[in-house]
Amino acid sequence: MAQGRGRFDRGHEYKLTFAATNRSLAGSYSVRVSNSVTNVISSNAVLRVLVPQRLATPHRLADGRMRLAFRYDAGSGLPDDLGRLTLISTGEFLGTNTAWTMNAAGFTVEGGYLIIEDFGVTNAVQRFYRVLEW
Repeated sequence: MAQGRGRFDRGHEYKLTFAATNRSLAGSYSVRVSNSVTNVISSNAVLRVLVPQRLATPHRLADGRMRLAFRYDAGSGLPDDLGRLTLISTGEFLGTNTAWTMNAAGFTVEGGYLIIEDFGVTNAVQRFYRVLEW
């Protein structure tokens, strides 16, 4: 915990700081505040740790679909709930006005990789992908 000045304090503000994060730190956290008169426990705050996915080399299947494999950095672990992941894609990346399409297929896990096949694309010249975690 680090010490500093706060808005309502009489000299102390405490912060919880994680030097490094991974999925195992996700959960509910509360804080107990006390003085010589009383103490109060805060309501829970939920910490979610979102980990960026690293795309492995995509493979075009015989029918033209793309098979994508994503991995995480060592120690990050795979998400507990694959339903919290969504793949979106677009054929033209124009910045803020890009029209992204949600992929209806779900993720599976094979050999430590998240695998998904893009059923919405066949023989596209270029395709841009994003994996969203909710």
